[in-house]
Amino acid sequence: MLEDVCTLGGHLNTVNSVAFGPDGATAASAATDTKVMLWDLRARAAKKTFADHSFAVYSLSFSPNGAEVASGSWDKKIVVRKVHSDDRPIVLSGHENWVNCVSYSHKGDLLCSASLDSTAKIWKPALGKCVLSLPFPGTYVWAAAFSPDGRHLWTGSQDHHVRIWDLSTHQCTATMKGHTDNVRAIAPSPTDPHLWASGSWDGTVRLWNDRSKECVATLTGHAKDVRGLSFAPNGRFIASASKDGSLRVWSVPAGRCLLTKERVHDTSDGAFAVAFSPDGRHVLSGGDDCAVKLFRVSGCGSAPDK
Repeated sequence: MLEDVCTLGGHLNTVNSVAFGPDGATAASAATDTKVMLWDLRARAAKKTFADHSFAVYSLSFSPNGAEVASGSWDKKIVVRKVHSDDRPIVLSGHENWVNCVSYSHKGDLLCSASLDSTAKIWKPALGKCVLSLPFPGTYVWAAAFSPDGRHLWTGSQDHHVRIWDLSTHQCTATMKGHTDNVRAIAPSPTDPHLWASGSWDGTVRLWNDRSKECVATLTGHAKDVRGLSFAPNGRFIASASKDGSLRVWSVPAGRCLLTKERVHDTSDGAFAVAFSPDGRHVLSGGDDCAVKLFRVSGCGSAPDK
């Protein structure tokens, strides 16, 4: 089951993205109210509020060491903030339309972004500059994530496709088809370097193998858009957040839904974001009711943290 632990209030509009810090005791949320909030989950209280954006903040990502949090906004900017200090933020400019997604590489030296300007970009935050821009003529880019080895970038876009990019040659090496609507979320397995997941406005989650370039499972059950995905740290479970108002936890080996939490956020537009904790015992969600909610995960047959 997904057992309610607490609700964190402070945002004034839709919560679009949530993330755990690597210590599991810190979390972050980004919202349409233009704010990024850091949370102390032990105290169940806000630690800091960053007001660096002038428009809705749609995505955020912790650096692997937890020292930084990056946010992407509809103001076309990416902002990188130090978590433990009040140093001036790093502002990354270059996108010409909304930034929908930001995500760190596993080494933490690079940041990727996806935008409605029909590009995905790679940044070096320490240098404050873009080092690569990948074109998507005629289509929006919703999601991007680095492969665990940092050699490839996976993207999801408005044209319903999932793509793999070789970052050494800057070329698209595979285009995977199967979704029938915008691909909104991309997530790499933390334990299998060849397994990826995508979530789409067609209401499905698909699992892909990057060697065969084929879909190996389609997870069905959501009635509306899938907006957020997060693997458990053991790679055996994946959580999804949907516009139908539910969170679901799926078995990756079995390809079936194990847990469902209906009406997570009591509004018409449902759940926008989900994140597994580093120990696999909890999930965070964000939604259209302005709240961040924490749930305890149990009853998956084998506990996600085992």
